[in-house]
Amino acid sequence: DNAIKIVKDIEDKKIQIKQVATNMPSPFAFNLVLQGYLDTIKMEDRIEFIKRMHSYVLAKINK
Repeated sequence: DNAIKIVKDIEDKKIQIKQVATNMPSPFAFNLVLQGYLDTIKMEDRIEFIKRMHSYVLAKINK
């Protein structure tokens, strides 16, 4: 029911959708990407990917 309400509000222009380009994924976007890889990468590779992304985020924050 809630999903239908959201779609209706978008159609009725009560909710606007904006696309924003960034150099770094948001935590939500990062989680979506990670979930997409969960079934295809080994646990060791997954941990390395998370560490690499975490380092990237920290480097961007500290600039």
